[in-house]
Amino acid sequence: MSGGSQRSPIPSTSRFENDEGAAPPSGERATSLNLTRRAEAMSWKRWSCAFFMPLISISLSPIHSLFARSVDRAAIFKRLEEATVLPLSPWRFKEGFVLRGEAVDLDDSTWRLFPVGEEWNTGPAWFRYRVTLPPAVGGYDIRGARLRLRIRIVGENPVHLTVFLNGEKRAEGNDLDPIVLTESARPGDTFVIAVKADVPGGRTWVRAGQLEVEAPPSRPDPRTFLQECQVAELLLNVRKDDRSRWEQYLEAALRRLDLNALDRGDQSAFDHSLREAREALKPILPMLREFSIRAVGNSHIDLAWLWPWTETVEIVRDTFSTVLQLMREFPEFTFAHGAAQTYAWMEEKYPKLFEQIRERVREGRWEVVGGVWVESDMNLPHGESLVRQFLHGTRYFKEKFGIAVRVGWNPDAFGYNWQLPQILKKSGMDFFVTQKIFWNEVTRFPYRLFWWEAPDGSRVLTYFPNHYGNPIEPVPTVKDLADYTAATGHREYMHLYGVGDHGGGPTRSMLETAARWRSAGAIYPQLFFGTVHEFFERALAELPQLNPPVWRDELYLETHRGTYTSQATTKRNNRQSEVLLLNAEKFASLAQLFGHAYPQGDLDVAWKKVLFNQFHDILPGSSIAAVYRDADRDYAEVRRIGREVLHDALRELADRIHTKGPGLPLIVFNPLSWTRTDVVEAVLTFRDPVSEVEVRDPHGRRLIAETIERDPQTNRVKVRFIAEDVPSLGYKVFRVIPVPRRPPLRSSLSVHGLTMENEFLRVTVDARSGCLTSLYDKVARREVLDDSRCGNLLQTFYDKPSVYDAWNIDANFEEKKWELRQAEEVKVLETGPTRAVIRVVKKFQNSTFTQDLILYPKIPRLECQMDVDWRERHILLKVAFPVSVHSPKATFEIPFGSIQRPTTRRTPAEQAKFEVPALFWADLSDGTYGVSVLNDSKYGYDVRDNVIRLTLLRSPAYPDPHADEGRHRFTYAIYPHVGDWIQAGTVQRGYELNYPLIPYPTTGHRGLLPPIHSFLRLEPNTVILTALKKAEDADAWILRFYEFGGKAADVRIALPKPPKAAREVNLVEREMAPLLVDGQQVLVPTKPYEIKTVKIEFR
Repeated sequence: MSGGSQRSPIPSTSRFENDEGAAPPSGERATSLNLTRRAEAMSWKRWSCAFFMPLISISLSPIHSLFARSVDRAAIFKRLEEATVLPLSPWRFKEGFVLRGEAVDLDDSTWRLFPVGEEWNTGPAWFRYRVTLPPAVGGYDIRGARLRLRIRIVGENPVHLTVFLNGEKRAEGNDLDPIVLTESARPGDTFVIAVKADVPGGRTWVRAGQLEVEAPPSRPDPRTFLQECQVAELLLNVRKDDRSRWEQYLEAALRRLDLNALDRGDQSAFDHSLREAREALKPILPMLREFSIRAVGNSHIDLAWLWPWTETVEIVRDTFSTVLQLMREFPEFTFAHGAAQTYAWMEEKYPKLFEQIRERVREGRWEVVGGVWVESDMNLPHGESLVRQFLHGTRYFKEKFGIAVRVGWNPDAFGYNWQLPQILKKSGMDFFVTQKIFWNEVTRFPYRLFWWEAPDGSRVLTYFPNHYGNPIEPVPTVKDLADYTAATGHREYMHLYGVGDHGGGPTRSMLETAARWRSAGAIYPQLFFGTVHEFFERALAELPQLNPPVWRDELYLETHRGTYTSQATTKRNNRQSEVLLLNAEKFASLAQLFGHAYPQGDLDVAWKKVLFNQFHDILPGSSIAAVYRDADRDYAEVRRIGREVLHDALRELADRIHTKGPGLPLIVFNPLSWTRTDVVEAVLTFRDPVSEVEVRDPHGRRLIAETIERDPQTNRVKVRFIAEDVPSLGYKVFRVIPVPRRPPLRSSLSVHGLTMENEFLRVTVDARSGCLTSLYDKVARREVLDDSRCGNLLQTFYDKPSVYDAWNIDANFEEKKWELRQAEEVKVLETGPTRAVIRVVKKFQNSTFTQDLILYPKIPRLECQMDVDWRERHILLKVAFPVSVHSPKATFEIPFGSIQRPTTRRTPAEQAKFEVPALFWADLSDGTYGVSVLNDSKYGYDVRDNVIRLTLLRSPAYPDPHADEGRHRFTYAIYPHVGDWIQAGTVQRGYELNYPLIPYPTTGHRGLLPPIHSFLRLEPNTVILTALKKAEDADAWILRFYEFGGKAADVRIALPKPPKAAREVNLVEREMAPLLVDGQQVLVPTKPYEIKTVKIEFR
């Protein structure tokens, strides 16, 4: 699950209130009460006293009832509730371990009294309650009645409950159905209830503790009647034109009820009036049956979170086994589940179970949804990673089950990027289901059924259920139906039920409850089992009447903002793994042109490890330490595979390149789709000792270079130089030549005191504070910083959120902050021709920060390579750049595109976006000038007014008590520019920081490929090639690019040789249409902001 137990931990003691599916709390308790979901916000009123009129004993006709004084429904409902529920509060409570805590004879007299609705946060605890059954509950004689015990304890994290009755264990699990206390109540019987609550920590609430009375078979059941009346009232509230026509039956039914008989103790009279009242209610049934509830069983299974993935395998087995057993018992029961990884585990480890699932899929009772490998985070992965989730997921489901999934399903990720509708649509998904946005802390998302539209115009019909881990409870379910109908006009509500997070799925009790309310005698809306696909198909048929609204924006989650930063090492591993595998694919595809075997199997293994660790509780940083130890092992294997594939491919290419000439050849490969100039460092081994080297390009021109390391024992030399104009997805052969002394070559770098400059920028660092006091743009002839003149300022904040430590940054995090304006050391570190470096060292509490500010010649960015020894607890670290640019909007990179977000904080929605996700960059531009902040492994930004801040590190203590402690190395850069971010090429600069040029030392030899070559080029410059790979099912190339500038274009792809054919395919490589081939070029008509995938076949 992510960010807490699947149900809201907000406390409530109302006996009418159901506790399922609320939004999570945030802030102090008073604040949390404002954050409840819609169902909580409209929960049953609490009344301080009951008032009811003596009921008229004669039968009222419907016409008469129209003119009669309305009954006090609230008072009647309250009175019926009192007659069917016995509250258990306060409980005896003790924290920690208790020996024989379930024992009947245990002396708990010294334990603390704990009322229902209270909270604790110290971990495991015991609760005990001794109840002696009274003769009556609220005047209702309970002799012979079935009594059920409802216990609900929830928190930030799953709470494992073990319930004992009179010393015997009766139930165990995370989300418990009501437990039968006795099948036939006898006044005077005493029960000792003991509850062991195992919870790892965090805020935890007792939400409910009560006995519920179910009448014996010989008597009418007042609780059923109460629920039927409440259901009727809820749906009456949705009626607009004919409410009065139907309301008369509810009024008439309530008038027939003799509540005075309860006070007199006349059970016979009360039962008689209850039978009459229910008969009077029956005419309302046709109105109720105009509404329907589609019940879809599911189980949200977190593949790793507070447990490692190895445990999840058995969770999946147990959940799937339970579902299959219940399908044998309940022939109409249906179940929906996604995440191909869970099925793959069963196929490998439990093949007989897997075959049973395949049979149920063929029957149509087990529905495959989602189409992904795992339900990943949807903000932090590169766009290519999201594509691979769908590519591997849909292929697996097609191969193993013969189905094409059409429903995107990701109910629990922490926000959804704006390009996701296009990714879904081009992966074969027409529909999308999530509910997480109901967790918003500030604003309430306005829609439940709507078109979600991407920047290119792609749309998916999107449905927000009221949570995914609901029970089947008659009144709360109809309340959800009523809310949904009021919001959409749609009278069919899809109810997702089943225990989740740690698995479980639908329970027998849930299905029995559904059977009861589906029966012909129930005064209830239509309730049936069904599938998600059917729900959407029926909604599509009603679209002209429903006219769903359109949402053209991201689905930003107004909570869990700390997940953009927590567990920085995993986030760095993710970024580097994505880059490595995409580079390996590109060059392996090029090598395949020359007969080199494409290592499809190895790459699939590596990609699936990356995809798995993008699960929405791993990559965001909200899991236990063991999960990250597993992830580190996976990333090590990814590095091994990726480096081997890349090295083999580069060797195949290098062997075919003509490299004869003086000195040693060094091939520099460019993995990006444009010509670029950047810094290169390489190690070469010479035959003889060398004292100095120079670097020349293929034309013999000397380049800016310097020797930075020598090993006389091995004749090994490390050289740094500026590799100029390396072709698009190609290479350039440079020559590293030994010389007795390298003649000076003019570099644009100069250093004077604590000021350094190149042809683009002049940078001044303050000796005391370590701040940038000036960042002057020599091209635009203007100062980049504002008048405060303290750029690159490190800021620390006390960061202890009220709930969800690893997940959240609270809105008030800036109330306690420290600006690091005192440097321990500021010095010039390097003044060579290839780079100038000023080092700044700062300290805060137990941590040390080393910042190397770097300028290179011919490169228009100022880098900061940062080395941090991080030893904090509940501290947040940011770096701030107050710039001389003002704009109401800033732009942030998202998968396959960008999004504008406000820099102002005027409205609640703007205030909620105080921390936002981005990939490689964020930019603040006013149309004529701008500043971009780039990064190589960070994801959290905020831009307010004219201050751009990048979030660097956090230090939560839960669920990993040592999260992020230790050494961190990362790079960010500031890139000032003329014009807006599109004109300035900010997208390309972000890619260049993350995709360095790749040096490949080789030997001098003849070859057919020239010393300078581009294998592939794309035009215009507003498209980015993100992937070049082998097709999954053909001996062909797959190329993918996206348009980021908002301009329609005929994209021209220049290929290494004439293709046999070119076709447009979707993201999961299903063919769509042929493309025009012009010699060695392919033309691809492309809409603004569109993602395009092209399949190329060569002769």
